[in-house]
Amino acid sequence: MTFVLKELSELRKHFDDTVDIILKRESKGKIEDLTNPNRKYELQFLTSILLKLEEQAKEKSPNLAYLSTVFYGAMLTVMQDIENNRGVMESSGLLNDRLKDAVGIGDEVKAEDKPDLYQNAKFHTALNTFLNQIFIEHDSRKGFAKDHMLTAVPTDNLSKLIQTSYKLEKDAQRAIVASFTTDGETISELVKFKAAKKSPISATNRFGGWEKLNADLDELIKEELADKNVAKIEKLKSKERICQLHFLNAIRESLKTAPIDEAEKTAILAGSMHLVRQQIKNEYASSYVSHEENSVILTGKKKKKGLNQILAVDEVNPQDVEALVTSATQYIQFMTVAPKINNKKAIRAAHIFSAITEFNPEFNLQSIFNLLIDMIHACRADALKVVVEEFKKETKAPEKPAKGYLGGLSSALGSLSFYNRSKKEDDEEEEDELEHKSNMTNG
Repeated sequence: MTFVLKELSELRKHFDDTVDIILKRESKGKIEDLTNPNRKYELQFLTSILLKLEEQAKEKSPNLAYLSTVFYGAMLTVMQDIENNRGVMESSGLLNDRLKDAVGIGDEVKAEDKPDLYQNAKFHTALNTFLNQIFIEHDSRKGFAKDHMLTAVPTDNLSKLIQTSYKLEKDAQRAIVASFTTDGETISELVKFKAAKKSPISATNRFGGWEKLNADLDELIKEELADKNVAKIEKLKSKERICQLHFLNAIRESLKTAPIDEAEKTAILAGSMHLVRQQIKNEYASSYVSHEENSVILTGKKKKKGLNQILAVDEVNPQDVEALVTSATQYIQFMTVAPKINNKKAIRAAHIFSAITEFNPEFNLQSIFNLLIDMIHACRADALKVVVEEFKKETKAPEKPAKGYLGGLSSALGSLSFYNRSKKEDDEEEEDELEHKSNMTNG
């Protein structure tokens, strides 16, 4: 057998029974009367989401499978929240056990009947996409929608739940990457590439077009060679830098003939440059000798036209960075990862970056994907933090949390090695993608 997604009506029946059991155990009449604050806000979170899903299920031509998938993500998020708050000697509790049963991951369930890695990632991606409805026009840059679906959940508690949901999606994506084999036999057919999500104009306009961005990259490479007094990239002392520059050149060389509009080509190259910039920053962060302030490739000669300036890192918002990195991720995945065979994906044995191993045998695409995943997660968390801070300034929220919108999130992008390591959603398309879609903006 295989995992079978429950319909909303079945999920509703199970959830209502769960609430009844918990209320009877506590001798309470309604969720708001529960004395355990964690159980109260967790049930409020699930109740509010389920009500909204049922409302949308009544609309014209609803994607019922997607709506059910969202609730699976919500249940898994609450289960993780329970685990996060559990004391050392405490059991997971009744709500956790009931939710495990609803999701279909109880101890008695056979492994083949549980959700696989890809289904699990879809749960979290679907929920995070759905949660965009708390923003005006589903765009976090426009602030919170008035009277959104989750106002019943106290601010700080809702903040933690959303933070948990973001992290679960990140972990699920990393699990998929970890499952990749390296024996893919198919070749990429560039003519078939179609971006599942394109970067918005706000993310690409700053670069002045495809030709201008290429010219800026050319100048950057020349400055790096001049600073290191070498004739070509291969002569640089740093293996990492050699690989990074060849990586960017491979990206843009393949894009030259790609049947992709200029704006999205620009987004893919810019997102790849953000990736390289993050790797270089991580290198400097782990160094006791060098400092990024002295890096020509980051800051440019006399602090002009390094990656920091080209990418306008002091001006760009995290939503646009996420969009660019997402564009790069989609393209890199398409060019390097073969479609699923026997429910597994494989990195192609030969791809556009294969030649880089000549300069660094440790070049590793899985590490690249992991860094991309973490960058997207960090952008999303940072964007939410900005929105929350602005909301609190506008409303002058009291220190003690009350019923409201969202609480703050913190984000940190860990140091990783580049080489060592909207309601309707197309469910089938998402399953075949790495789930690296932007969840903070409408794009």
